[in-house]
Amino acid sequence: MQCGLLLRTLLLGFVISGFSEAREPWQGNISGSPEPPLPFKLKRVFPKLSFKQPVLITHGPSDKRLYVMERLGQLYSFSETTTDAQSGDLVIDLAKTHDAKAAYGFAFDPDFDKNHFVYITFIDVANGPEGTRVSRFTMTTQDPPTLDPESELELLRWKSGGHNGGCLKFGPDGYLYITSGDGAPPSPPDGNNTGQGVNDLMSCILRIDVSESSKNAAGVELPYTIPADNPFVDIKDARGEIYAFGFRNPWRISFDQKTGELWVGDVGWELWEMVFRVVKGGNYGWSVTEGPQPVRSDLETGPGPVIPAVVAHHHSESRSVTGGFVYRGKHQPLVGKYVYGDYVTGILWALTSDGNQLKTHQEIAHSTIKIIAFGEDSQGELFVLDYDGGIYVLEPNLTESNAAEFPRRISQTGLFTAKGDPAQGVAAYKVAMQQYADGAWGEHLIALPEGKNVLLAKDGAMTYPDGTVLAKTLFLNELGSDLPRRVETQVMFMEGGIWQCYTYAWRQDQTDADLVESGGGHLQFEIADRFADGGKRTLDWRLHSRSECVTCHNGRSPVLAFRSDQLHVPLSGRTDTPTTQLEKLVEAGYVENAKPVGGPENALSVDGMPDKLNAMVGWDSADRDTLARSYLQVNCAHCHQPGGGGNATVDYRFAIQGETRKLVNHRPTRGSFGIQDARIVSAGDPGGSVILYRMSVLGLGHMPHLGSRVPDQQGIRLIQKWIEQMEVPESTELAIAVDSEIRAGRSNQPVSLALLHVLDTISQKDPGDSLRLIRENVNTETPPFELNLFERFLAADQIPKRLGGNVDPGSILKLEGNAERGKTLFLSAEGIQCKNCHQAGGKGKNVGPTFEDIRKRLNRQEVLASILQPSAKVDNKYANYVVETVDGKVLAGVLKEKTATQLLLVDALGKDLVIDASDVEFLERQDKSMMPDLQVKDLTAQQLADLMQFILAQ
Repeated sequence: MQCGLLLRTLLLGFVISGFSEAREPWQGNISGSPEPPLPFKLKRVFPKLSFKQPVLITHGPSDKRLYVMERLGQLYSFSETTTDAQSGDLVIDLAKTHDAKAAYGFAFDPDFDKNHFVYITFIDVANGPEGTRVSRFTMTTQDPPTLDPESELELLRWKSGGHNGGCLKFGPDGYLYITSGDGAPPSPPDGNNTGQGVNDLMSCILRIDVSESSKNAAGVELPYTIPADNPFVDIKDARGEIYAFGFRNPWRISFDQKTGELWVGDVGWELWEMVFRVVKGGNYGWSVTEGPQPVRSDLETGPGPVIPAVVAHHHSESRSVTGGFVYRGKHQPLVGKYVYGDYVTGILWALTSDGNQLKTHQEIAHSTIKIIAFGEDSQGELFVLDYDGGIYVLEPNLTESNAAEFPRRISQTGLFTAKGDPAQGVAAYKVAMQQYADGAWGEHLIALPEGKNVLLAKDGAMTYPDGTVLAKTLFLNELGSDLPRRVETQVMFMEGGIWQCYTYAWRQDQTDADLVESGGGHLQFEIADRFADGGKRTLDWRLHSRSECVTCHNGRSPVLAFRSDQLHVPLSGRTDTPTTQLEKLVEAGYVENAKPVGGPENALSVDGMPDKLNAMVGWDSADRDTLARSYLQVNCAHCHQPGGGGNATVDYRFAIQGETRKLVNHRPTRGSFGIQDARIVSAGDPGGSVILYRMSVLGLGHMPHLGSRVPDQQGIRLIQKWIEQMEVPESTELAIAVDSEIRAGRSNQPVSLALLHVLDTISQKDPGDSLRLIRENVNTETPPFELNLFERFLAADQIPKRLGGNVDPGSILKLEGNAERGKTLFLSAEGIQCKNCHQAGGKGKNVGPTFEDIRKRLNRQEVLASILQPSAKVDNKYANYVVETVDGKVLAGVLKEKTATQLLLVDALGKDLVIDASDVEFLERQDKSMMPDLQVKDLTAQQLADLMQFILAQ
C-alpha cells in the first residue's frame, strides 16, 4: 500500500509540474481498428449544395430532378446531372404560404405526368389536436417547377406533437401510404395511449386511394377512398384507413422495387430501435413492447398478435433508426439488401430476410453524419441525407486494412515511455472524484494531435478534436505483493467524430499490456479485505467488452473523466489555492476557451474562462451534499440520466438538484428487497433506503452493475451520512412521506435491521465482535435479502448454493417439500415477502391472490412457473399499477376499483389508497409483477420446494 501511495504521489507531482510550460507535441498515434475495414464508406455529392435541416430527398418521375424538403417547410429542386449546383430552386415555402411549423413528407402521384399532383405532410399547429396535415398540391409545368399554393386539397389530419411520422410513399398497388407517430413526448411512453388502438390515425401506417373521392358512414365527403381490402374496414369504431399499427415514430418507409415488400424504421423509446417488414393488418407492438422489451402491459393489445422486428438494435449501438431502401443500384454486394442507418451513431447496416426471419445482417459503413433520410435517384442509386445539410452516396471502401498496424500492446500506442511514465506531449491529470473499482485506483492521461485543443464552452461543456486520446490505468494492491499492480489501461480515442473504446490488460510481469479481445475477459486476484473471512478475498475482475464500454461511455455522456466539472479543482488539493487544474490546462494549451471573454487573444488565458463552472469535489471536502452528488455522478449517472439506458427514472447527474432528480422519498420502481415502505433515498432513514441496500449487497441487486463487485465501504458511509442529515420532506411536497410507524420500527424489521447492522459493522475501526456475531448467527435458513447483505462477511461453507438466474424447474419439481418449513418461510422470513401481499390461513395481507385461491387454480408445475417468472402472466385482478397525480405524487398498488369518480389502489403494505379521478394525471399498469424478481433467485432449491408445498397444502 505504501508503494501504491508513493506512486500516486509521484504521478500527482507530475500533474502539478507538468502544466508549468506549454505542451510539447505528442509523437504517438492511435487510429483505425483491430478489425478489418467495413466494405463501404460515404462520399459527398453535390458538394456545393447545402440545406438547412433537410428531412427527405427524392427524385421526380421524369424530369431528372432531385427534390429536398427542409424541416421548416421549404421544398427545393435541382438537376441530378449537375454535380456543381450551388443552390436549389425553391418549389414552395410552406412556412410562408401555409404558416407551416414543420414538414416531413413529399411524394409524386403515380399519374403525375397526366395530373401533376404531389402530396405533402406538414404541421400547421404545433401540439394541436389536428395539427398534422396531409394535402395534395398541383405542380406547375414551368422550369424549374413550383407548386401552386392555391391548389391545395386537404386529405387528412391527426394530432401533432412529439412524434409525427409523416412519411409518404405510393405503393406498387397505386395507393398512398402514410406514416403517423404516437404524437407524444418521450415520457411517459405513449402518453396518448394510442399505440395499440385502431380507432384513431396515430401510431399507424395508413393506406388510401387518392384517385377518387368517397363518402364516409356519416355521409361526409372524403377526398379519397378507403381500399376495400384494408384490414380494419369492417371493425366497429376502427379507422378504415389503417394498414398496420403499433409504431412509435415510423421514420421513413419504402417499398422494394422488385418484391413490393414494405419496410420501415421505427424510432425506439428507452432501449431499442426497430426495423420492421410491414404486412397488412400487422400489429408491431408499441407501446405494449419496444422491440424485445415489455413497456406498457396496462394497455389492451390491439387486433392480432404482436409481430417482432426483423432487427432490433440495443441503444448501445443505435439511438434513432432511420429507415432506408432495399438496394437496387450498381454495387452488386448490396443488391437485394435492405440498407438503413442511425441518426445518432452514423452507422449503416444491410440485411436480408426470408419473410420476417433475418438471414444476413452486417455493418456496412461508419460515418459522422446525422442520417435523417435515404432517397433514390432516377437510376435507383441510393442517397444518404445528412441533417446538417449534405447529400452522400455509398462507395466501396478501398482503404487497406490497418488491423495489423493497430497497436496490440500498450507500448505501441505512444502514451508511455519505456519506464511507464507519460510520454512527451501526454499529460497526466487528476479528477475530483474517482470512480469506485473494487479498491483499485485510476491514473488518467490525455494526448492531443499537434495544434488541436479541447474547446471549453461557457456552460462548461467540452468539445474534443479528432485524434483526442484519453486513457485510464487501473492499479490494484494484490495480496502478498509489495508493489501495486497495473491491471488494465482503458483507452478511448476520437476518430471521425466517434469515440472508440479499447482495453489493454497488463501482463503479470508488468512489462506491457495486451489488447483485450472484443468480448472482454476475466482475471482473478487475491486482495486484502478485513471484512472477509480470513481477511482476504478472491476478486473476479472483469475486463469489459467493447459493447460494455459503450454502456457507460454512451451517447449522452461519453467522456466521464476529462470534463470541466471533474477538472475544475484546486491543483494542490487545497481549497485555499486559487489556481485550479482546469486553469492550468488552459494555460498549458490542452484546453482553450471557445468564446473567450475579451476576444480571441484570451483563448489560452485564465482571464478568458467562464465565470461560473460547476465543479465536483473530492473526499477531502467537508460539503457532504456536494460530495454525495459528486459520488453519484461518477458511479451512477452514466446510466441513470434521461436516455442513459437505466430503467429507473432517477437522475443522478451532478448538476441536477431537487425534485428533478426523482430521488429523495421517491418509491423504487425496480424492487424494495423486503424493506417496508421503501424509498430510493428515505430522508433521515438509512434503514428504509434502497440505494444503501443495493450498494451493500454482493451479487444480484448490487449497484453499479458494471465496474465493481465488492461493496464500496467509503461510498456507503458517505451516502449513509448524507441520508441521515437530510430533512424529511413534508407529505405535501412531490416526494411521498414514509409511514411514521414503519420508519420508527426499522430495528424490528428484518431487512432494515440487517442493513443497519451492516452499516454499523463497516463503520467500526475494529469490527471483530460484530463480524463474529454475524458469522455465528447467519446460516442457510437466513432469509435471502438479509443473507445477501451478510454474504461478504461469511466463510465459503456458510454461503448456501442459491438458485441464481438459471433455474432448472425439473430439478425443483423432483424435490420433496416440507410444508412446515414452508410455513416458517412464509410467516417468519420477511425477506421472502410472501405475506406482504398474500394471505394463508388468515395470515398476511390481501394484496395478491390468497394461497387458497392459488391452490384451487394451479397445479404444482404451474405454481412453480408463476414463482419463477412472476411477470410472465399476471392476472388483471392483481396487476401492479402506478398512478401519477396532477400535483406530481406517485402512488403504486393493485387496482381494486376504477370508477368515473375515483380509483382504489391497495399498496404493497395492504393499505387502501383512494384517489379522486380528477387528481389522476397518469395511470399505468406495470410490466412487472409486484413479486420481486430477485426473491426466488436468492432462495435455495429446498426452500423453494418447501414454500411450494406450503402453498399447495392450504
